[in-house]
Amino acid sequence: MIKLVHAQMPPPGLDRLMQPLGEFSPMGLAWTYFGYSKGYNIFVGIVEILAGFHGTADDEISIHETERIVDSLQKCNGNITFHRLKGEGHGIQYLYEHNPEIYKRMLKQKKTAI
Repeated sequence: MIKLVHAQMPPPGLDRLMQPLGEFSPMGLAWTYFGYSKGYNIFVGIVEILAGFHGTADDEISIHETERIVDSLQKCNGNITFHRLKGEGHGIQYLYEHNPEIYKRMLKQKKTAI
């Protein structure tokens, strides 16, 4: 949710922009891009909500906030299925290695007729 308002990954500062690209770690390059691209932040925020996954051990964003959003969407007749990932923290992007069903579910999402 915090990505929707471009608040989680701030734009890169001048010091980061002056750093030679070859000195970036792969994750450092990704986070710099995420911070630079407001559109990508919003897209990723929407995907996180629509995918309906949240780790129960997330200490950065409370699972209760996601549960509140899911509840609100369901009250508006939103077709959303929410999955609590037991024991998982905030960074769940690596889970495809252990649970490919997460990505299969995300890729199955499509717009339905209203």
